Amino acid sequence: MIIFSKSNTIISILFVLIYFQNIIVRLQSVGSKGKFDFGPNQLASNIWYKPKGQLINGHYENSYSNFSLWSNLLLHLQNNNGSISIQASEIGYMKNEALMNFRKNNISVIVVLPAFTQCYDGTILGLLELYGESPKENLFCKIFDICNSTDRQDPNGKGWFVTRDDFAYTPDFLNFDERMPNLIPYLDYNKLMNISSNPPQWLYPNLSWVDRKTLARVDNCPQAGTNRISNLMHDYIKYLSIMNKKFNSTKIPGIQINWNVIEGWEWRDEHCLDLLYDKFNDSKQFDYAYRYITNPCHQDTPHLKDLVELLCSVNNCPEVVYMDMDLTYFTSYSLEVLHMNKQILNSLNISFGINLVDQCVEIDNCVAEILSTDHSQVVLNLDAESKYPNLTRNQMQELSLINVLNFLINQNILDKDTHIAITSWTTWPIEIGQQTNELRSGGMAHTANEIFERILIPHSFAK
Repeated sequence: MIIFSKSNTIISILFVLIYFQNIIVRLQSVGSKGKFDFGPNQLASNIWYKPKGQLINGHYENSYSNFSLWSNLLLHLQNNNGSISIQASEIGYMKNEALMNFRKNNISVIVVLPAFTQCYDGTILGLLELYGESPKENLFCKIFDICNSTDRQDPNGKGWFVTRDDFAYTPDFLNFDERMPNLIPYLDYNKLMNISSNPPQWLYPNLSWVDRKTLARVDNCPQAGTNRISNLMHDYIKYLSIMNKKFNSTKIPGIQINWNVIEGWEWRDEHCLDLLYDKFNDSKQFDYAYRYITNPCHQDTPHLKDLVELLCSVNNCPEVVYMDMDLTYFTSYSLEVLHMNKQILNSLNISFGINLVDQCVEIDNCVAEILSTDHSQVVLNLDAESKYPNLTRNQMQELSLINVLNFLINQNILDKDTHIAITSWTTWPIEIGQQTNELRSGGMAHTANEIFERILIPHSFAK
């Protein structure tokens, strides 16, 4: 028998108020100004990632842990509900005090998780990153090349979230790297087509399309099963279940996900290639349609919708989905996908974001630039023989990011509600320790200030 009392009634009312307050906050999230994430590329902790054969820059200690080096940018972030992103592997190099200082200065911390690109079950990945448990062999050593390291907290038996001075750390957000289409089977185009010939010809002209596909099929993650897309999506659910248990005594972090906007979605969609072959079984025509995405299937947007709805079904809606974009191979295709993804996320009341990164990636002497002002023919191009001989490579990246951002604004991709991650995942800018001073042209903090002061604030996207 349930006995209703005055105290029970008050508690019930409070629960109802909290429930509706949460709904209001959720509804306001898309309508509020974009939240800006600053992601400096202090990636020395990512010792498995060595573009050009070397580690990238240093650690946050003596660089971005020193707020005096970027005091103006700090104000921009504070004024706009901003964040700083830190690689999960960096926490083991940091002292607890340095991490707490971000929170004391009203800067939320996003921890970027590296494991989701790997072909392991979501439960295994969750136990590894959150608890430091490997099923058999040492996965920190196998995957991340962290073997018997003495200059950081050993993640074995602890996971990423323990500081160098042995404090458990709970971030504000966890950011998940892309899982699809990286782990989807694909057809090796070199084996499918004889691309060394001109014009391209079928490598196996006497075989059926089905047999040619069998010879060309590659699967780098067969253990993910035949129902691949669904299984990869449910790996998020397995991981989140472990995350919720890990942080249940503290504040459970919000989640963010990155989503690829790349032609690879089309090239790895076997059903789409079947349709393409039905329409263009001539090798030259097929090759052209394949390379230039003349008949896109656009299944990536429905997949995005399915993933977000799946995450929300377990009360772990993503705070934001960041678009990880290739804008230069086939610009019109990428723009079409961005518009579609933005529309579907808005319909789901999930914030749309972009990862603002240098499209030049590792190309030396390169600037991303807009080639045409004609709206129907506008293209974002890579000038790999830069017209800016007086700029350093760091300054070229700064110019590239400004050009890309202006391009996305002009194409109506970016507006006042868009979340923007101003970040770098590549070699540039090269800056170590005191070189991270925001007064240094081409540095990451200087670039972010230029973006705020020259673009975001004049457009009223930021204040």
